[in-house]
Amino acid sequence: MDALFKNELFVDPGQEEFIDFLDVSLGIDVYYGRFFIETNNQANRSNRSSSIGYRLVDHTDYQIDFLIGQSYLDGLSESEGNMIRDEPSSELQGIRDRDDEINQGFRFSKYSGNQAWWVDVAGDPFNISHGGWIVDGYFAHAIQYYNWEFHVGVGATYFSDKVVDYHAGVSIDESTFERSVYEAGFGARYTLDLSAQYPLSKDWVFVSGFTHKHYSKSFSDSPLYKSNKQTLFSLGVMYVW
Repeated sequence: MDALFKNELFVDPGQEEFIDFLDVSLGIDVYYGRFFIETNNQANRSNRSSSIGYRLVDHTDYQIDFLIGQSYLDGLSESEGNMIRDEPSSELQGIRDRDDEINQGFRFSKYSGNQAWWVDVAGDPFNISHGGWIVDGYFAHAIQYYNWEFHVGVGATYFSDKVVDYHAGVSIDESTFERSVYEAGFGARYTLDLSAQYPLSKDWVFVSGFTHKHYSKSFSDSPLYKSNKQTLFSLGVMYVW
């Protein structure tokens, strides 16, 4: 359970007051045998990247997962913005809905001491949304200080032109006098993460995270986007069964 504060990348997000930057969520991680559902990776608290998968190989120092459903980018529609928006955005009105994509692929994770890194190779082979491919790499380092556990992480994600065009492209049907046609190309995102955890009791853990994301110009050059920089900050508690 946490509160997430973030600025939106797209135009006209309706973020004027403090509450407009707030998002509240409840996430549940489930593990059954080799199947898993994760709402956030423990080293990347603010990423909001849900994973559904099956662990093919499970060793102490490395794992190989089959990703049944993995999301890397947020969806977008004409009514997107702050959680209390009650009318469509005037600048996004008339665009098609871009749903959170659900990709399939593989993840290789490696663990060594207080460090971990993983690489995802995924895509949309059934052409449900974008029909493109994604490569996502991440490195995390954990630091123990008394009962605190701090994580520092850096990541890089590369998107094929079909993925970027699905999210940031503007078709002829969506174009207006103010919103020109836009065909996006290959794109990238670079991420810096800082997070902390502290046990409040045997079952409850305080969690917090700070994330800064930098997107390539293939996103920010789109008429649908206003920025290529996004900052997220989260505060919450986690219950462990």
